[in-house]
Amino acid sequence: GFGCNNFWYELKNYLIPAFESQYKTYALDVTPEGIHASRGHRAMAGFSMGAMCTWNVFAHCMDEIAYYMPFSGGSWTLNAQQLASSVSAAGYTKDDFFIYAGCGGVGDVAYSGMNALIEDMSALTDTFVFCENFRDGNLYYTQCSGGHSRNTVELIMYAGLPTFFDK
Repeated sequence: GFGCNNFWYELKNYLIPAFESQYKTYALDVTPEGIHASRGHRAMAGFSMGAMCTWNVFAHCMDEIAYYMPFSGGSWTLNAQQLASSVSAAGYTKDDFFIYAGCGGVGDVAYSGMNALIEDMSALTDTFVFCENFRDGNLYYTQCSGGHSRNTVELIMYAGLPTFFDK
C-alpha cells in the first residue's frame, strides 16, 4: 500500500511529460509551465489501491492535475487536514480543483475508510465544498450498491466522467 506514496513523483516527472510529448494534448509543451497551463484538461482516477494513489497524487500534483476521481479507497497515509493543507501549500484554493469520489456502498471493503475520509473533509469547508455539480462546489460523493467490484468502477466512472471538464 505504501508504494502508492511515491507514484505521484513518477507521474509528475516522467509519465505526464512522456505522454504529453507523444500525443496531441492541451499542453503546448512539456515544460513544467506548459503542463501547469493545461492542468484543467487533466484528470487522475483510481479504484481501491488506485484510489490511495489518487489521494497522494492530489496531495502532490496540484500544478499538473485539476480533476480527481478516487473510488472505493480512502487514504492510509493522508488525512483530510493533510489533503487540505496540500491545496494551500501549492498556492491553490477551493476554486482550483474538483473531486468526484465514490464507493460501492456498505458491501464495499473500503466503505468505512472512504466514508471517514469524506466526512472529515466535509468539516474543512474552506477547502472542500460538497456539491451536486461542479458549478456549485468541488467535492461530489456518491455511493452505489456495487460492492468492491468492477461494477462499482463502471457505475461511478459512467456517472462521474461526464461531469469532468464541464463546469
